[in-house]
Amino acid sequence: MNWTCIGLLAAASFAVGCSQDKSKTAAAAPAPGKGIPVEAAAVELRSAQRLLEVTGTLQPYDRVTLSSELDGRISRVLVDLGDAVTPGQLLGEIDPEEFRIQVVQAQARLQQAQAQLGLREGQDPRSIRNEDTPEVRRANAILEEAQTNFRRVTELFEEKIGTQQSVDQARSQLKSAQANLALTLENIETQRAMIDQVRAALELAQKKLKDTAIKAPFAGSVSERLVSVGQYVKAQTSMFTIVQTNPLRLRVEVSERLAPSIRAEQAVQLRVDGFPGRSFPARIWRINPSVTEQTRTLQVEALVPNDGATLRPGMFVRASVTSGETVRALMIPAKAVLNFYGVNKVFAVADGKVQDRTVKLGDRYDDFFEVLDGVREREIIALTNLEKLSGGTAVEVRRP
Repeated sequence: MNWTCIGLLAAASFAVGCSQDKSKTAAAAPAPGKGIPVEAAAVELRSAQRLLEVTGTLQPYDRVTLSSELDGRISRVLVDLGDAVTPGQLLGEIDPEEFRIQVVQAQARLQQAQAQLGLREGQDPRSIRNEDTPEVRRANAILEEAQTNFRRVTELFEEKIGTQQSVDQARSQLKSAQANLALTLENIETQRAMIDQVRAALELAQKKLKDTAIKAPFAGSVSERLVSVGQYVKAQTSMFTIVQTNPLRLRVEVSERLAPSIRAEQAVQLRVDGFPGRSFPARIWRINPSVTEQTRTLQVEALVPNDGATLRPGMFVRASVTSGETVRALMIPAKAVLNFYGVNKVFAVADGKVQDRTVKLGDRYDDFFEVLDGVREREIIALTNLEKLSGGTAVEVRRP
């Protein structure tokens, strides 16, 4: 049966789904100009996939509050509320001068430590052998001289030419040279460790200098600017909040009874009060593997494309999820329903007049409502000028 509106012409017959008696049709149509003009349609039994109706609030895909990692005074603020930002974009800056000085000082200490070890700038302190350092070469030379002198004095003593005192003195000089070499080698390792320490201090100073620049971690928009130029901030002070709004997330709770009907990649249609008559596509993205015990609901998350930034985080939405279950039910166009203080009514057309009917609605299927009670199949109901109708009002049904 067709859902297009069915016109009633004065003194003429009309058809709704199946043929009706022409005399009855003629009697149902008032004389032209005698009733309120309305468009009409028939209540129809239709098959459709069941829709799961849920509500929720849009959330940004990602949200981050950027904080200062340093103590310092704000020297620049380059963005404000609502500004779009790109990954790595500079948002603001803490005065970097003090941190530049710390970098220069650390570089000077590193150069000094490298020079003591005879290293070139940037050379790994472990790439040079101990015996190649100036200190070790000097200590080795002293040791060799002491060893030579000890041998010579010992030989003279054995030939009864030298004295015991000379041997003792040479032995003492040899031990002193050996100790000097050991101390020199120990100092080399200390210098290597010092170079590592100074290099780490330089890297830390460079990191602090880099941290004076507050940059966007991803593309998005500024939802909060929390600092001003000249303000002194401590570490961990919140400065900017960035939200990523394309795509958006929609988190909803689904009854555990309906959980088997939810699958990843299912299509979702969203309706927002701020955009009447318009729907927005989405798809099921993530499904919680567990049902919440307290509420017996399943948390589901949908991904909502938002290329034109039409939708905004925080908006309340009504979502329709198409399940795999097919239902067959009486359905009427959604625009035929008039909600009056929470009561849903339709106006049935019979003999050129309308009868107001209170209806119990089921699920919504795009532009149609499932009707659980209040009307019968093939009844004609008004679609337009509903606010002008009441029980017994004469109408003239026209083709749309």
